[in-house]
Amino acid sequence: MIARTPARRKLSGIAICVEALVAYVRHWPMLVPLAIVVLAPQAVGNAIYDRLEVDGIATLADVAKLVSIAATIAINLGGEAIYAGIVAAVIVEWRRGERNPHLGHVIRGLPIASLVVVDLIVALGSAVGVLLLVIPGLVFFTLFAISPALIELRGLGIRAALATSFRLVRGSFPRVLALLFFVLVFTDAAAAALESPVHGVPGEVATTLVVHAVIEPFQGLVTVLLALTLIDLHPDRVP
Repeated sequence: MIARTPARRKLSGIAICVEALVAYVRHWPMLVPLAIVVLAPQAVGNAIYDRLEVDGIATLADVAKLVSIAATIAINLGGEAIYAGIVAAVIVEWRRGERNPHLGHVIRGLPIASLVVVDLIVALGSAVGVLLLVIPGLVFFTLFAISPALIELRGLGIRAALATSFRLVRGSFPRVLALLFFVLVFTDAAAAALESPVHGVPGEVATTLVVHAVIEPFQGLVTVLLALTLIDLHPDRVP
């Protein structure tokens, strides 16, 4: 009698989205206010950035505008990376049975520099890929999107996180691509629906902050749960 090989488990994007939604509903009183605090500088920076126009570098004002643009980009990357790390750490605590993790302890333990650098690499790589006929950007983003989560979940360094993300995603690439594409389209549509025609920096800051505070937790939850699922499916590919 020939022994049957156990059926190989497959990644389920629907299951991940359902689990993320359940976690969102249960824990939004902590996730949304936390997003407001972490992403507030990003909302201010975006509102100011949208009004900056630099045609050349002729005056100190032009230099100041360029510095402001660079600062805005840094703030965006830093805010998103920090929030992703917090979500990853908090999910680990929830899975251990800790219902109300001590956020101060969680934040102090974040490898912020590594999170920001990896976020920068993924953002720049995806942007360059999009310029190269879009598809390379989607491929790059899909392969390395869970890198920031792996830094917090497994304590990996920058290079190890990127390499591990590549190994984990490679075997489930079509499903991961479909999941991330769905989440991006869904969240972008939700953001467009929630945005209001408020003009002026104060109004735009408030609107942007509320929209991102509502949406960012779901994106973060999906990314972290995706990373955890891939680790469970392929433990041999994780250091």
